[in-house]
Amino acid sequence: MNTEPLECDEECELEQRNRQLLSALTDASDAPMEGDIVSRFLLLEKTYTPYVLSLYSQQKVWCESIEQILQKLVSRELGRQTYHFRPMKKLQRKFIHELAESYKLYSESQDPEPKRSVFVRLQVSSRLPKIGLKEALFVSERMKEKERKKRERAIQIEELRQQSAEFNAIVVKDPFMGMTAEKLAAELPEELSVKWLMDSFVIYGDFDESQLRALKPEIKEVLTSKNLAMDCALAKTDIPRTLIYDVEQTTELPAETKLEPDPNRLLISTSFDWY
Repeated sequence: MNTEPLECDEECELEQRNRQLLSALTDASDAPMEGDIVSRFLLLEKTYTPYVLSLYSQQKVWCESIEQILQKLVSRELGRQTYHFRPMKKLQRKFIHELAESYKLYSESQDPEPKRSVFVRLQVSSRLPKIGLKEALFVSERMKEKERKKRERAIQIEELRQQSAEFNAIVVKDPFMGMTAEKLAAELPEELSVKWLMDSFVIYGDFDESQLRALKPEIKEVLTSKNLAMDCALAKTDIPRTLIYDVEQTTELPAETKLEPDPNRLLISTSFDWY
């Protein structure tokens, strides 16, 4: 019998990288970058059903034992094409069926209750998922936490807006490519500070609303003359400068009266027939 180990193919290498990534995510103090979490969340949504993740969160040991069996079956470590699970409850069978779909395995329930069990079989399309249950649950919980904080921030912003506080900052509108807080700060008086806040550049200082309103035209002149941005507007932020909860809506001045076209005057004298 040939006892030489099989070479690790692309799917195998990918699974190893995913496990290494999970180890880094759960053991390191630094959290994964937000973009990575979002991309992995999109992947897990395509891979696992909500029921699979829900049961896994409640019965990790049992679910991981099922996951390991399916992994070994797909990796050909069991030395066979099929696996017959012992009789179990309906909710457990449902988990196996839905998890088997993530591995592209054929599955069916066999025998009547109370001995009803699940039978799975390899297919040509069977393969290891690109994300395991442990990482999928970790990412799912991170996304839920992200959504929870987003809702809390929305409530906080609404509460601050209802307090009708004075405008205490100026937000830059339509910044040009390449503008940074450092570049902007270098063009402004030392009394003004610049901060990147909620996808916007915010200018602030020890000024009340009337003073900021007086400074606004000068700041706009700097922005446009230095090719930094198109416009700016008064804004309201919390004191720690962590939230922008209101921006003044400016209304354009009425446009100059337009001359009505003279229907009797031909703008272009031509005999060319466009049709």
